[in-house]
Amino acid sequence: MVFECVDCKYKTTNKSHYNRHVSGVHNKIKNFECKLCNSKFSENSDLQRHHKAIHLKLKPYECKLCNYKCSQNGHLQQHHKAIHLKLKPFKCPKCDYECSTNSNLKIHNKVVHLKLKPYECSKCPYKCSQNVHLQQHHKQVHTKIKNFKCSTCSYKCSRNSDLKKHIKICTGKDNCSAGEFKIKQILNEMRVKYK
Repeated sequence: MVFECVDCKYKTTNKSHYNRHVSGVHNKIKNFECKLCNSKFSENSDLQRHHKAIHLKLKPYECKLCNYKCSQNGHLQQHHKAIHLKLKPFKCPKCDYECSTNSNLKIHNKVVHLKLKPYECSKCPYKCSQNVHLQQHHKQVHTKIKNFKCSTCSYKCSRNSDLKKHIKICTGKDNCSAGEFKIKQILNEMRVKYK
């Protein structure tokens, strides 16, 4: 027997999964609250997953093709499809944009087509479309946290993308990525010859 949600396209053969979907997604009944950050969840399993990933920072799932680690098997599967298989099954109906996740498509629609900027900085007039950008802005502009450091010189910055650009300039090696440069640097430190 197939259980089909009347509010969206969700289908499952498992009745408990169907009930969890309806209560968690559409009814928004969230009885399970995290004691560390007050996040609320509709299922205890979601609360436990949150606790392990966010507060314990456990990342037991590792990609066999690169150094990516994550807290959920579903995230690992999504990583593999998006990064290694380069699958982009989600297509924007308004333009030629394609992406690997439905959440990225929703973000694209909000940013590009609806021009929404719901996240506002409490310390300045800055507005943006994603919370991650607001956090990055706060770190970069207001707290001046610079987590990314060049291993060749004393340069520090708050964004990995800025560090990658710097490394290309610092090393004069525009033709290699930051990751390749780091590997070459480690091999040099170990006195391993390579070509």
